[in-house]
Amino acid sequence: MREPEEDELVLRLTAEHLVASGEWPELRGIHRRIFREFKLDIDVREVARRLAPHPFLSGYHDLGDTFAPPLHVLARTSASDPLIDAVLKFITFALDKYLSSSEETQVTEAEFTDGTQVPGDVSKVLRELVSGVPFLTHGGGSGPAGWYVTISDDVVRWSGVTTRDQLLQRLEEIEEEKWSQYAAMAQAKARLVSEKESVAPLEEREVALGPVRMQPTHYYESVALRLGGGASQLSSDVAFPPRRSGMPDLSHLYSKNILPLILNITLRAQVGTTHPSLAYTAAYVRLVDKAVREYEFARRSLEEFVATSSEHLSPYLRAADHLENCLNSARRAIRYARRIRRDREALQVAKSELPTQDDEDLVAAFRNASEHADEQVATGTLAEGDAMILMLHETHFALGNVEASYGWLAKLLTRLHALSSRVAGVASRA
Repeated sequence: MREPEEDELVLRLTAEHLVASGEWPELRGIHRRIFREFKLDIDVREVARRLAPHPFLSGYHDLGDTFAPPLHVLARTSASDPLIDAVLKFITFALDKYLSSSEETQVTEAEFTDGTQVPGDVSKVLRELVSGVPFLTHGGGSGPAGWYVTISDDVVRWSGVTTRDQLLQRLEEIEEEKWSQYAAMAQAKARLVSEKESVAPLEEREVALGPVRMQPTHYYESVALRLGGGASQLSSDVAFPPRRSGMPDLSHLYSKNILPLILNITLRAQVGTTHPSLAYTAAYVRLVDKAVREYEFARRSLEEFVATSSEHLSPYLRAADHLENCLNSARRAIRYARRIRRDREALQVAKSELPTQDDEDLVAAFRNASEHADEQVATGTLAEGDAMILMLHETHFALGNVEASYGWLAKLLTRLHALSSRVAGVASRA
């Protein structure tokens, strides 16, 4: 099968899964369906990388990754026609409501369905689609009555877009502009490094480090922008070793939720709980416990490193190891959380309780940077001077060409812990 045919097949199955389930599919599901129905062994990860390239990671190494292509890419298959038409109707509906309101504007699933006559199976997936359309929404959630979204003040930028062709052309223009910005950011970062970098020689000592400045990694700055701040917020403190620890204290988060969960299951005698739902719940709670513990171990080790005036390297290396374990556990926990939400026999979980897709992508980026460092070295993605282990700075951490702030990670763990605490108290719907 030629590449265009592979692309169309993957996009068609993605659109069909969206309509059927209301969520973006995992690559594993697409791979399994292609083999089962068409007897084809297609590398869906390669297809995904081709259809939805990412500016700061090679992406889609794991069949468990969620595949969420841009809307203008999904539009290449005719199976997405009802979805594209629904998005176009949503833009008109949202713009009209925004212009007629004097306060913050929200659109609910019920009012949109009633006002546009969009079929229910298409309407239910609309929040997944419009959240990826720039300048349209800035938040939302879901509940028993369906989804709701808050309309962005920038929705007026969609004024005049009334046809499918206009919509797709505007989305393609925005995508091209975004990639141009990424390239400009990379060039600006390279100029900044060349102008200000002053690398002092590292003394040949086994356990002691002098005040050297590590060479910053060359990367696109989209991570910082997606976290709501400029690149300077993350990249300005690249001096090594760090003189302080900016990791928020999460010691107040109880990291033994697995114990009340076990007690709860025992007392309830597993009434009304299937094996998969119970397994998903227990695994999720255990992994969140582990992620919180590893974060605290990392924080304490980094504080120890700073407290010793950076004279001993061991605490720093322990902190990096613990933080890597924390990120890997968080990545696995997020995947179990999504399985819990899809399992009808498990405790009902609102989508607003889960991490955002951006959060999941960033955690996956760290996991891929760690697990596939050998591949990145071989392909040149990880160049000479780039970090092979997590580099811990004062306010952020980085690995290869990916970085994020400690504040972002603390908020992510707090959200995961809130859901863990709830499901640990009630393990099933019974």
